[in-house]
Formats: sequence, C-alpha cells, structure tokens
Amino acid sequence: MFRFIPTFVAGVASCCLALPGWADTEHEISWRSIGASVHTSVNLDGTGSPASFMVADGDGTFGPASVQGMTEPARVPIEKCPAGTAMEFHMIAGTMVRTFHDTLEQLFIESTSGLACIYEDGRVTSESAAKIVGGTGRFAGATGTVATRTLPQTVSFPAWKGEFNNIVNVSEGSITLRDAPPNGD
Repeated sequence: MFRFIPTFVAGVASCCLALPGWADTEHEISWRSIGASVHTSVNLDGTGSPASFMVADGDGTFGPASVQGMTEPARVPIEKCPAGTAMEFHMIAGTMVRTFHDTLEQLFIESTSGLACIYEDGRVTSESAAKIVGGTGRFAGATGTVATRTLPQTVSFPAWKGEFNNIVNVSEGSITLRDAPPNGD
C-alpha cells in the first residue's frame, strides 16, 4: 500500500510544480495594431480637452489581441511638429488594456508621454511612451515599457479636425513578468 507514495509524490511534483516559471523573466515585445479612435465627452484631467476612445486589433508577442483604451491629447500651438502640420497634440493621460485572444489574459498600460502631428492632407505621425502596470494571469504584477509609433497609413479625416482617426501602430518594448502561471492557476 505504501509503495505507491513515492510514485504519487513524484507525479504531483511533475504535474503541479512543473508550471512555467515566470519570476523575473524579461521578454522583448513587438506588436502591430490597427483600429480607430474618436473623441468623447470624457475629460480625464479636468482641463476641458476631450479624451479619445480607441479600439484596435493586433498581433505580436504573446499572440493576437484586442486593444481598448482612453487617451487624452491636448491640442497645443505647433511647436514640435514639422512645417506643414495643421494640428499638434501632446498626450496628457491615457490607459489601455490589451486582451489576448487565446487566454483572455489582460495587460494594463498607462501612457507617460506622446506627440501627434496631423498634416493638412490628413496624414498623422505620432510617437508615444507608456509603462506596463500589471494585468491578469501571467501578466499580474508585470512591469515594463512600450514605445509606439504610427505607420504612414494612419489618417485623420480633415473635415473632422482630428476627432476621428484611423490608427496603424507598431509598438516595441520590454516586459518583466512576476511568478504567476498562465491564467492565474
């Protein structure tokens, strides 16, 4: 009867203790996303500048994902954008959730800075920086940084004065995961 105990203990150890180790593992991230943003009546920082709601789908590190977020760009006098710019926006605040399709795990991201230039012909160039502030499942407690830039296909509809934008982004950065197995199991 007791002869099965070592086998049982070894089985439990190999099954349950062999979960992937996530503790302090750093990963390079690379994402591509396409979607749209539209201004809302939400005012994240109380300055009167409307926030934009953004939805997108993308792929890259950790697999396909859907992205939803709010960012508050403030239109400012043109100072950092090149000649030919119709409007300049600086990022005031922003949050984003990236939900991975295969696991439904979420990654939480907060904007730290950003600049967008909208040209007379509707082209948009932008760059932003953000920090990773945790998530669910394997992303619980995650930290890191993300830099995002728009691709040339990004267009603002000029008649709407930057209130609706098609978005095509490339993001790169790094993430450090804490010790949590996938799906929080």
